[in-house]
Amino acid sequence: MNHIRKANCVIVKKQSFIAAMMVLGLWATPSQAYEVWMGTHRMSSQLATEPTTWARTAAWVDGFNYNRSPHGTEQATGAQRKDVIRRINHVENTLVGVPRSQVTRTQVDEASRAAIADSIENSLQVSSQDGAQLNEFMLYDERGPDDVLYTWTETEIQIFREELDAQGQHDTRILWRAANNAARNLDFASLPLIDGLLIEASADRFMNNHFNVNTLANSFWNSSVNSDKELYLQIPRSENNLTQYEATRRAVLEMTNVLGVDGVRSDRLVVLPVTYGDNIDQLPETINNGSAYPDTMPGIQLSLIEQRPYFEGRMGELPANFAASTERFELPEAIASAADGSLRRDKNTNVVDGANLGFVVNNASLEVGQTGTAPYDRAAVIPFQLPNFGEVDDPFLSAHFEGFLTQTATQNGVTAALYGLDRRPTAEILDSDYYGLTGAPDPNATLLQEGFLRPDMDLNAPFYSNSGGNKNLLSFLNDQYAGGEGAGEYVFLRANTNEDSNQRWVFASGNDADESLRPQLRYLTVPEPPVVPTYGTLIAGWDTWDSATNPSASVLAPGVTGSAVTTTEQQAWNIVDGRGASNDGTWGTFLGPPTASTEGGDGVQNENLELPNATTGGTITFTITNNGTSDLDLDGFHFDAYAFRPKAARAYELSVSSGAITNGVIYTSTDDEITSVAGAWDNSAHDDISHSLLGLADHTLEVGGSVDFLLAFSSGDGDGSGGHDLWIDNVAITAVVDVIPGDFDHDGDVDGADFLAWQRNDGTPTGLAAWQSNYGTPTPLAASSAAIPEPSTILQLLLATILLTKRSYRKFGTRLALLGITSV
Repeated sequence: MNHIRKANCVIVKKQSFIAAMMVLGLWATPSQAYEVWMGTHRMSSQLATEPTTWARTAAWVDGFNYNRSPHGTEQATGAQRKDVIRRINHVENTLVGVPRSQVTRTQVDEASRAAIADSIENSLQVSSQDGAQLNEFMLYDERGPDDVLYTWTETEIQIFREELDAQGQHDTRILWRAANNAARNLDFASLPLIDGLLIEASADRFMNNHFNVNTLANSFWNSSVNSDKELYLQIPRSENNLTQYEATRRAVLEMTNVLGVDGVRSDRLVVLPVTYGDNIDQLPETINNGSAYPDTMPGIQLSLIEQRPYFEGRMGELPANFAASTERFELPEAIASAADGSLRRDKNTNVVDGANLGFVVNNASLEVGQTGTAPYDRAAVIPFQLPNFGEVDDPFLSAHFEGFLTQTATQNGVTAALYGLDRRPTAEILDSDYYGLTGAPDPNATLLQEGFLRPDMDLNAPFYSNSGGNKNLLSFLNDQYAGGEGAGEYVFLRANTNEDSNQRWVFASGNDADESLRPQLRYLTVPEPPVVPTYGTLIAGWDTWDSATNPSASVLAPGVTGSAVTTTEQQAWNIVDGRGASNDGTWGTFLGPPTASTEGGDGVQNENLELPNATTGGTITFTITNNGTSDLDLDGFHFDAYAFRPKAARAYELSVSSGAITNGVIYTSTDDEITSVAGAWDNSAHDDISHSLLGLADHTLEVGGSVDFLLAFSSGDGDGSGGHDLWIDNVAITAVVDVIPGDFDHDGDVDGADFLAWQRNDGTPTGLAAWQSNYGTPTPLAASSAAIPEPSTILQLLLATILLTKRSYRKFGTRLALLGITSV
């Protein structure tokens, strides 16, 4: 028995989001990605007391929903809240909710102005006490304690904008919050004064469009008046039997169907997982020595961040059960630092002299800030060698820096920035790489992150570039790679102080004995495009069906015979329902020639084979025999399939059941692998399925030999409720055959059609000579015994009958001139 690995199977699922993502730009240039925010609705004291257990999430979230309402138990104290906010306050976006019922319940429109102004001022003051800088206010209707629904008016939204401006909040944005597709929600979200829409719904509602939340998202997203506005998905819980981890990830995957591939790849989309109580743990972000994500808030958030290229469809077909998988698979690859060091500057003389002032290469640590008793300032410079991805643009999909801190500055206001220095052929650090003691940007370097090093950082712990720094680092690396020109050269990252002080930070260098502590650039890159098998010639095909029990092959190569036999576990196969016919013209992923039949539709017969409702399984055995004069190297088995409803027999196994080649299983699918269209029949919805036969030890069908291919379907529920049908069409077997020189259309003979194929696809003197030499080979079978014209006569006839446009005539005439033939 010889098994073929799944890698040799090509399945195009036209109705799945996976295929959509692959087809619509898998290897496109990376654009800004969706953002991931967090909520502070339940702020456990653990977030402050165990900061290293969610350090990546804290560094990499893009924003947060500031909410100080008490939710859950073990609430953080005031000091702990400040510590937590400090860890995430690098973000550019912080929003707060403003329910109408809490502004005023007695005043409306202009009469509510004072209450609105007080509400804004109070929110700014309270958030400032925790160290949060608000720049987004989310307005929403809400019932008050009296069970009365209090709603915003357009006049009040105008007043809200005016009062923000009056308090100096000119850049602060206003969002509208909705929980369903009521017309009022889309109308208000589309107002010029509203800057974005936040839809709050459980993961289940996003997965299944309950309350038409996805309809609202799609309408808002595709409206021209909202083209520059953000869409926020706030997901507080799961309302089904799935974990919140899996349900949230499924909801995000569903956005490909709602917003399209470009939608999930846009920074207009914000995903905001939150919790309002104790239904999900707050920590940690990873488990099992960092190999898995737990069902926790930071576990969900980190998975959406680290696996963002997968959710966006940039990494190829997703692994099976991707949404439920907690595995941190294919984590970013690491670029280890080359010989790094700390440049030292004399504060009195401003001299930077690596040789004389103690520039240290390959010391165990890197230092940033003042060192020693003398007035010296250090800047850490770290070289990294760019990998070689070939001549491609923008190969990096994501990137971040990570290191290990052993000493921190403590003086408020003192920070260190992270810069990128342009690539050079060697890793040598130059005295001119130094910069520091000023908050003014370095004009000769790329600023990647302000506040890269901050006071009171966690000691003896990893630290990371933050979300904004990662975006800048990604652009920097792609720019430096320059389509392959920078491959193998070195880029340099530098951390330097923003002002003069006696403070410093110390972190592990590239020479640390523990390799895991050394500075690293970690990245994901565009995967290599999958190698799609190429197939030879179609030798037997079934694209029309003359029988449900013994269908004859409708397309056969010369010297090949083909037949088929069906069996069923319950209901008999039939050929009367043309809704299951494939109209894409292909045989699985094989394009032909010839083109498969494209006929189909309701009421059409004999265009496909159907395994009916209430059937758990069935088989089709396809038999071919080589009656020709040369052996056939079989290379592929192809078919189209889809299910009308999900309880059809959607699993299958392909095998060689008997015959003159290696017998055994070729492929076994997963349960329900064939796509179900959930009752929405579509003649273009089939999975295009092709399996290579080259993995069989012996795949050569010798002259006189026969082989049986068994296609067995299973896993049907036998449900008789209606419509659980499986539809099969365009079955083909291909082989590498000896092509007759001059047979340019690969149909087994050389005739006038091959001359036209030569003119379109070849055009060489050698090709024309082959056509002339082999014209009439083999002699076409015909009822008439008329003599076959000479090729020169055929050529003149063809030239006399071809209608050429002015442009094609010049092109064609040039080819004839090259051959020494005078055109007529």
